[in-house]
Amino acid sequence: MPRGFAEQVAVIRGHWSTHEYGLLLNDLGLWYNTALLGVERNNHGHSVLNTLVNTCSYQNLYYHSAPETTSSTVEEKPGFPTTATSKAVILDTIDHHIDDDDIVIRHESTLKECMTFVKLPNGKAGGDGSCFDDLVISLGITLHMQSMPDRFTAVEVF
Repeated sequence: MPRGFAEQVAVIRGHWSTHEYGLLLNDLGLWYNTALLGVERNNHGHSVLNTLVNTCSYQNLYYHSAPETTSSTVEEKPGFPTTATSKAVILDTIDHHIDDDDIVIRHESTLKECMTFVKLPNGKAGGDGSCFDDLVISLGITLHMQSMPDRFTAVEVF
């Protein structure tokens, strides 16, 4: 496969407690040879990360590097923070993969969300109201992690 090619191999989606979800993600990551897990750390993601780190001792979590707001030091924290800035980056990454025709999306709901992802009247990007956008963000985070040169298998979760 050419460098940068991406193929969707698994999607896990449902409603679980954050602890149970962390346990399921641990199992999924181990199934895929201790895949790099990129948990969106906004909102409930902190609790999922807590389960993965403290209960499961999962060994291959994505750590995001960001400068501290009060100093010039850079701190790495587990999980991917979805902010206005990071969202723009991951959406641009999706655009490039689609434009270059080097992505295979196999999950029907992911495709549906991509097709209904629009620029909203408030200037932000998101689902048009007929669909959620969680899978689009998940895809973008996965592609972002895949672009990291020292990582090979990436699984994003939200």
